[in-house]
Amino acid sequence: MKLKEGIAPEVLRKYGFRTGKEWADAGERCLKGVGYEYQHGWWHKFLMDEEEPEKIAYTEEEYDIPMVQISFRTQDKFNMGLMKNSGQSLSK
Repeated sequence: MKLKEGIAPEVLRKYGFRTGKEWADAGERCLKGVGYEYQHGWWHKFLMDEEEPEKIAYTEEEYDIPMVQISFRTQDKFNMGLMKNSGQSLSK
């Protein structure tokens, strides 16, 4: 998904989104390491567990796959510069 130009990503908080860093600090997603850390600047929203509303609902806890995840990539470059906001792949 892409935000309209001129819309500050902070407005996403109103709809339950948090940054990847905030999710990592809560111990849920976007944790430390190469596999996740690049997502710390993005904004994410997840379907939350019915029994434990502070926890993300997963299809399988063992495989760490959220039932629903919506993300906004708000950085110009991510994942070692392989893509840009437009979502198009770039070759080096």
